Formats: sequence, structure tokens, C-alpha cells
Amino acid sequence: MTSGFQDPTAASQAKNPKIIERPLSPNLNQETRTPDASPSRQAERQGSQALAIPLNISHPLQGAHPQRLSQFKQRPSTTNALYDPLGIDPLRLPDLPELSTANPASFVLQLNAPTTTLAAIKPPPTLSRGPFRLDYQVQAGDTLGTILQSQGLPSDMVYQILGGLSDQQRQRLTRIRPGETIQLNLDETLQLSSLKLKLNATKRLLVYRANDHISAKVEAVATEPRRQCLTAVVKNSLYNAAKNAGIPDQVTQGAINLFRHQINFARQTRKGDQISVLFEQIYADDQPIKTGPVLAVEITNGNKQYAAVRYTTSKGITDYYSTDGQPLNKSKYSFLRRPLKYTRISSRFSNSRRHPILGRVRPHTGVDFAAPSGRRVVAAADGRVHFRGLKSGYGNLVILRHGSRYETRYAHLMRFATGLSQGSQVKRGQTVGYVGQTGLATGPHLHYEIRINGTPVNPLTAKLPFLNEFDDSEKARFRRETKPLLVELQRNKNQSLLVDARGFDQTDDRLPAPNGETLQ
Repeated sequence: MTSGFQDPTAASQAKNPKIIERPLSPNLNQETRTPDASPSRQAERQGSQALAIPLNISHPLQGAHPQRLSQFKQRPSTTNALYDPLGIDPLRLPDLPELSTANPASFVLQLNAPTTTLAAIKPPPTLSRGPFRLDYQVQAGDTLGTILQSQGLPSDMVYQILGGLSDQQRQRLTRIRPGETIQLNLDETLQLSSLKLKLNATKRLLVYRANDHISAKVEAVATEPRRQCLTAVVKNSLYNAAKNAGIPDQVTQGAINLFRHQINFARQTRKGDQISVLFEQIYADDQPIKTGPVLAVEITNGNKQYAAVRYTTSKGITDYYSTDGQPLNKSKYSFLRRPLKYTRISSRFSNSRRHPILGRVRPHTGVDFAAPSGRRVVAAADGRVHFRGLKSGYGNLVILRHGSRYETRYAHLMRFATGLSQGSQVKRGQTVGYVGQTGLATGPHLHYEIRINGTPVNPLTAKLPFLNEFDDSEKARFRRETKPLLVELQRNKNQSLLVDARGFDQTDDRLPAPNGETLQ
């Protein structure tokens, strides 16, 4: 679209734009004054108070069929309830002229007159004072110029607005699309104070007047998370039940992923199973824009219940835990037994092995994983680099310390990972080096060791420690942080099930689909 102007009279005849007018701080008790008010007119007002009611919508029965008018007369409604105290016959309203923003007719209601009357008066051609706010919904064929002109604003205002914008901002305003909403704010003198156009869910273009100059900027829309708790009872499919209950698909999938190791949802889901989720929805301008994380979830499968809650530890680790503080995926917090993708095991852990190069029998305190040169080697668990360098028969060696008791060693490396230095922190799965055959090695492989209190153990068979065990203070913090979430989940679940039990036909085994059909 391009900016331009059209005849406002022709524009009003062509269409009736859909707008919402919001006068700022209206005062219904304030007397309406016009410039041509005469003393006699003012004296007349002292005898009765007048309230000017501007109307900008057409009557719903304008041009209605006589049969429909008869039905309207027989059926009581809030519309009749509104007109009756005013002494208005709704059947005579279709005779009144159609009202729109292009034809802003008004009515004056005489409140203190002997009989309540409603009389049409001729309105002023434009607004006489502000401030004023207009939320205009763009219609097909609209431009910024026609929108401003249809509201009686100065014809040169569009040039003032576009002249203060960058090329990109100007292009966006000249290409407004039907369905978008433009917010116009006018000051007391009916000069433009600001214009707002929503660009996306979290950004909007703000055009504003500052020191008699038009400026513009893209501002972020404030967002806020809101909690929502929903419960679904399975009748046919878990996904269908969740969808019919209003649970977003990504929330359902997230809940299923949490328990995929405990429940076979493809085979074990049955009628009567339940899913309850407490999750966040992100709002901007009171409109939901995206779904946030799942905060708590409970699934009933047969006679078993599974629950999980989202928790961030004092060390900043966020994950899902059972109600007693155990992570749902414990494998994430235990040592890796094989810290690389290997071809084969070329030598196992042994207390007496003949060394292939030295020819002497001596303990082999680790496991050798044969792999191509340059293959990535990762840290077996979170830890700190205790040693990085060349060490006798180990060749290039990395030693990681995991707390005060545990240690892992990675030997015969071709080279070390970039940025790895003594004292640096590493995460589980982070690259520490690459497979080589430095030191006493007959071919490219990784020599991998795990030591507990300085004693080597077999990485393939030893009982490996769980590295995320909560201490007493962390357990107390976990209970304090997660209890409100679990209580809220349970309370909303009980309320939802109670409502379902009151209005649910237990004998009906059909599941309504979103399109109104039923699934057997």
C-alpha cells in the first residue's frame, strides 16, 4: 500500500471502518459546550442537564426484515433493557440514519425534563478538543493518509509522520495490512502525540512528537509469565484428551518425554489415565504469545502415579526431579563409562597384563579404546582440570578431578582441546582432547581410567557414583521451592476432576474431536 488521500465523503460511503474510540479520562458530569452557545441556550441548560452521547455504530436492526423485527419484539434482551428506561421504542430505531465514524451523529438525553426524550442534533464537523485515543483496525484499501483523513485530522499530518521516519520504518507504515491495528493518540489541541503499530508479538513501532519534531523508535513490548494448570482424562488417546482440555501440544510432548523411560505411552495408555500439568504461558499486551516451560506434571497410568517438578539448584542447574529430589534422568549425572565413540576395546582392566612394548607383566589400570586418530574425547563428568601435559608412558594426558574423591584420566592424546588449561572447569560431554598414540602406545587409542580415593577401578564394571546427590541444605531448599508448585498442581487437578465428574456422562465412551465429530 502507499500513503495518499481520498475524499473522506467517498470513503465513508464506500465502507464503515471498524474502530474503537477511547476518549481519555471522560467526565460524564461535565457540561458539553460548543463555540456558538448563546446566553439563552446556557440559561436553558440550567433547567435541565444534557448528556451528549456520541454513537459510532449502526443499529443492529437497521434495514432488518419485518419478520425479524417481530421476533426481536417478542424476545427480551439486554438491548430492550437498555432502551426501555430511556423511553425509546426499538422498533422505530431503524428509521434513524445510519451512524458511523464518517457520519458521527449524536443524541442528547434530557435527564431532568418532565418526559425523557431522545433528539438528534447536528454534530460539529470535527473534534474540538482532546486528549483522544483511537484504535483503528485497518480495512482493505486503507492507507495511513486515508485513515488520518477519515478521522478529520489535518491533511498534512501524514507527511509530518513519514518525514520523521527512517526508510525501513516509512516502508512499514506505507504497507499496512488489513486486520492490523493502528493506535493514534492526540493531545488537547488534537495534534498527534503518538502513533503505535504492532510489528510482531514482542515489538511495536512507536512514532511520537518531541519538541515539535516527529521521531520514531522500535520498542519492546513488556512480557509477563502466567501460570496455567490443566487436567485431562484419557478416553481414547492421551494426545486427544490433552488437546481437548486445552493443553498445548508442546506441553504434552514435554510431559511425555519426562516419563518415556518409565511408561510406554504407545502401549500402556488406557482409558481413565490422567495427565495434569502446571506450565507457564508468556503474555504481551494481555495476549498469549508463546508457551513457557512445564513447572510440574503428574501422570496417572493405571494404578501408578508419576510426578515431576522443575527445580534450579543453588549451583544454577535446572532440571526435572521426582518429588523426593531425585533427577528423572540420573544418567546425566553419573560418569560416562565410554567417553568416546570407539572401534573396539583393545585392552581391558587387569591387575596383571604383559605390556606390549615393555614386555613386563604389570597392572593395566584402565581400559584401552581403539579409535581412529583425531576422534573426539569428552569429559566423563563435570569437573576441574587437575593436569594437562606430557607424562611419561601416558603421553599427552588430561587428569580431571570430580569433587574430592573421584578422578578420571585420558591418555595417549594426539592433542588437547582448544582453551583447556589447568584449573579450568569442564562439563560432562565437553571435549578435552583427540585420540592419538603418544607415549607408550602401539596404535591410536584412548587409555581411560577412573580412580576413587586414588585407587583405580574398572570403568566398565565399577559402581559409578551419582554426582548430583543433594546434601541436607539442598534438600531443604528443594522442598521449600517446589512445595508451592506441587500444591497448586494438586489443588487444580482436584477441582478439574470434580467439575468433570459433575457434568460428565460416565457411560459415553466417545471422544469429541475438535471439528465436532466423535471418535469411537
